[in-house]
Formats: sequence, C-alpha cells, structure tokens
Amino acid sequence: MLQIVALFLTGLALLANSDYVVVDVTTDGHHIVIPAPLVVARAAVALAPKEKTRLACPELAPYRDAAQRVMEALLVAPDGELVHVENAEEVVSISKIGKNIHLEIHDLEQDVSINVPLEALLDLLGRYDEGGFYASDVLKALGQIGKIDLVRVRTESEEVTVRVW
Repeated sequence: MLQIVALFLTGLALLANSDYVVVDVTTDGHHIVIPAPLVVARAAVALAPKEKTRLACPELAPYRDAAQRVMEALLVAPDGELVHVENAEEVVSISKIGKNIHLEIHDLEQDVSINVPLEALLDLLGRYDEGGFYASDVLKALGQIGKIDLVRVRTESEEVTVRVW
C-alpha cells in the first residue's frame, strides 16, 4: 500500500512541477479550459515508435542556416515594430518584443495575436536534421519557453487562447 501511495504522490509532484499547454475556449457563453501537462505528452511520445513521431519538413533545409542567423540577430536587436501593413480591411503588425516575435492581425471578423519565442525556435532549428523534426524536439522546445500566450484568436462571439503555463 505504501508503494502505491508513494507512486501516486510522485505522479502528483511531477504534474505539479510540469509545464502545461493550456487551451482556453470561450464560446456561446461556455468557458472550457483544457490543461495538457507536457510531462504526459513527453511520456506518450517516448512510448510511440520514433518513426511515427516524425514531423517532415524538407522545405526548410535550404533556409535553415539563414533562419538561424536572422533569429540570432533578432535576439540581440532592440525591441520594435519590424513590419506594419494596413489596408481598408486589415492591419498586420510584426514586432520584436523581448525575446519574442509578436504578430498581430486585425481584420473585420477577428483579431489574432501570435507570440513566437525566438530561443525555443532556435533550439528547434538546432534539432532539425535536413528532413524534419521529431515530436520530442517540439516538446523540448515548448518546455523551455516559460509562461506565454502562444496564440489568441478573438471574434465577436468566441475567444481561443493557447498558452504555455
């Protein structure tokens, strides 16, 4: 019995100290929060056959080194707006804020906010093997970024946020 209690408490401790990916949805008066502990995702990926967790991305190969240099330069660059495009129907802004690239898109129907942690992206690019990534690589990068809202989409009646917590 003591072994079962110890195993249960160890599991709780792992979950308590784990980062979570949280999907937060508000729609039609309902609010749903789905926390997914990264430790559980890591365990599931570790149990899956490695070839089944492959995320193919051969198109990145010719651009990987250039992308890494750009991200390294952005990490040390001062904060500020990098791109601003505006027309009658939408506004798009790309900024560097701290160690993140922040993308804002506002149009007639929705507002979208995306944060891309540069250090996690650099880490992920460093794991690229000329053909793609493995799910474990993505989880390792996610586990390094700390608390951040990755994506937020708002419409007149709905809001969805994906955050690492």
